[in-house]
Parts: sequence; C-alpha cells; structure tokens
Amino acid sequence: MKLHVLGNKNQGYYVNIYYGSQLIMEQGKAGELDLYFDNEDYSVRETLKGWKATSVEQSERKVVLSGNVYLKKLEADLSVNVIYEVVSSQLVSKRIELQQNNLSLLYYSVGTSITAADKPSTFWSFDDNENMGGVAHETYPAAGYMLNDTLAVGLLVIKICGHAISAAVRLNRGKSVLERYAKFVMLILSGLPMKDSVKKEIIS
Repeated sequence: MKLHVLGNKNQGYYVNIYYGSQLIMEQGKAGELDLYFDNEDYSVRETLKGWKATSVEQSERKVVLSGNVYLKKLEADLSVNVIYEVVSSQLVSKRIELQQNNLSLLYYSVGTSITAADKPSTFWSFDDNENMGGVAHETYPAAGYMLNDTLAVGLLVIKICGHAISAAVRLNRGKSVLERYAKFVMLILSGLPMKDSVKKEIIS
C-alpha cells in the first residue's frame, strides 16, 4: 500500500491510495471529509464539506494533513488533522483529529468516504458480499467495492473518543479490529461465502 499526496496549499492537499501500481482510492473530488457542527441547543448548524488540508507532513509510511477552519456561525476556531498510516501491505489507517477551544459544548458528526478511480465491478458490506447499496445496519460498519472482481477495497469505521471505543466495534481477546478486517478482506479475495461460522470466527 502506498500513500500519494496531491494538491497544493491554495486548492488543498489530499491523499490517494495505491495497491502496488494500481490506484484504488481517489479523493480529489470528494475531499478528505465532511463535517457537521451544532451548538448546545441545536439552534445553529455549521457545515464543512469536502475538506482538504492547507499543510502536509509526509514520511515513507505516514502522511499528516492539517488545516485550521473558522466556523463563522459558531464563532469558533477548528483545528483539523487527518493522519494516514500504512499499517501493513494490505491496510491503511485514517485517523481524524478535531480540536476547538471556543465552545464548552459542540456537537459534531464526521463523514468520510472512499472513491474508486474506475467503476467498481461490485460492492460489498460485512454481512453481504454482494451488497446492492443503500443503508446497512450490520455487525461491523464495514463496506467497500471490488475492482476487476479480484481486488477488494473497503472502509471500516472505528469511533474513538478519548480511550472509549463505541459499542458498535469491540476490541476483544487481544486481536485488533484491523487484524479481523484483514482476515475478512482475504476471505472476500478468496471468493469464500460469508457464512455465520466465518463471521463468528472473525468477531471472536
């Protein structure tokens, strides 16, 4: 897995991901993330779509995208960091860090996505390796697409607030979610059906 930084300070920096020489994720149009903010009584909403960074730090296996945004309606200064790191030959982690010191309470939601450079051959989710799209409520928040019916590309979302990990994604028995996810992707690549016994083995 390789991280390739594109863009500039004026138009914004973003990261594309390659598997060997193949471009598997392209973020130029979508940007790195979408952000939605509400004040304490939900009377004021601020929206930031298609965020891209104004500065970048890069090493061989890690990219840190950074930028500051002024939320005019909320009168707050927001600091954003998006940190990509190559975990293994098949895994890249994307960590989003938000910080503001103006408001005592600020509600937010974050949207991030993966976009294929070429039209995917099929789509999949954790509980359905032939997903047809739409809203999915499944065992893990994992979904993605197949390229040329041979390469599975996917996104697994883990929400971490301080040291607490949401109940939707559990880390247990000493195995990380990333390790489980890698195992899941390998099953997809092997063309094996996602039977209940297989899912149980990944989760447990």
